Amino acid sequence: MSTKPRFPGQLEGESVIVYTRRHWFTLIRWIWWPLVFLLICVLIAWGMTSLLRPSSVSSRALFWLLLPAPALIWLVWKALDWANERYIITNKRVIHRERVYFFFESKKEAYLDKIQDVTIKIASPLANLFNFGDVVIQTAAGKEGAINFQSISKPRDIQRLILASAGLPQKQQPAPSPQYRLPWKGVWQMLYPLYPAKEEGIVIWRKHWWVLHSDLFLPLMAGFVLTVIWLWALTSLSYPGWVNALFAFGLTVVGAWVAFRLIDWHNDLYIMTNDRVIDIEKRPFVMEHRREANLSAIQDVSLEQKGFIAKALDFGNVRLKTAGKLGEFTFDSVPHPQKVQAEIMERLNTFRQKKKQEEMEKRRT
Repeated sequence: MSTKPRFPGQLEGESVIVYTRRHWFTLIRWIWWPLVFLLICVLIAWGMTSLLRPSSVSSRALFWLLLPAPALIWLVWKALDWANERYIITNKRVIHRERVYFFFESKKEAYLDKIQDVTIKIASPLANLFNFGDVVIQTAAGKEGAINFQSISKPRDIQRLILASAGLPQKQQPAPSPQYRLPWKGVWQMLYPLYPAKEEGIVIWRKHWWVLHSDLFLPLMAGFVLTVIWLWALTSLSYPGWVNALFAFGLTVVGAWVAFRLIDWHNDLYIMTNDRVIDIEKRPFVMEHRREANLSAIQDVSLEQKGFIAKALDFGNVRLKTAGKLGEFTFDSVPHPQKVQAEIMERLNTFRQKKKQEEMEKRRT
């Protein structure tokens, strides 16, 4: 007995792994203004019935039905628009179905063997809080063939699932979390990472300490100026008591500013495994953008050092050019870019030699 297809166009032998839509927060955002409009219409209907005082029940019903009707239609329309958009992952394809009643319908799909890269983007504090974001699936067709799962729940899990389903090389374990798994060697190593962090075949680079100090310049200067003003106020004969409270509040703001800059710098990671390159940009409570590519897609590795400070302190940008439309991966302002380039090239050579050996063994068998 054949099972009923979960969606139109489901192939024979095709099983559905994920069948979902946008996060519920998107629905709330979409129906917010229709709800406000509905409330206004209800208030107008109540006001008109109170002022005009229609005698018949039918006249009152006419006010209560006709005035809120446009808002109700708008509300239902938005809810149906949210409900009709589907993101589907099967054992053969990824599919994005979108439909607007009477006006529009589209379907974008890609077979798993055509997927080249999967990236995620979490672009707001609320998205971070409620764990939703965009999952962008890059295919051999380039940007025109890209499929975007917008505002989907648990984007990191969806990313890992698609990579695994597409047969793209996976890490033996998740990349070390910048909060918990990185090796700590004191405050000095954190602020001055002269050497990359290495852990079970994974190499992790951060931006040079000069970038951190440049980001900290303004908040530290603000704290210094605030302290000078406070000390000057202490010497004044008419020293008001509220100055201490204001100074404490200012120091709290400056401390939060410094902490934000530290965490922001700490969360930007450039990761190299035995088979993948990973670029993570993460702003605290605001945004997360993660890009990955297989080493087989990397075609060229170059570096650049611009300016006297970059040369004197030995930091620069390492650029990884990839095949197709994956774009360019840039390791910005990493310490010792020549060593970073050499490390990447060494891993690339090892990866390519391993692939050649695997192909030769397949031919023999």
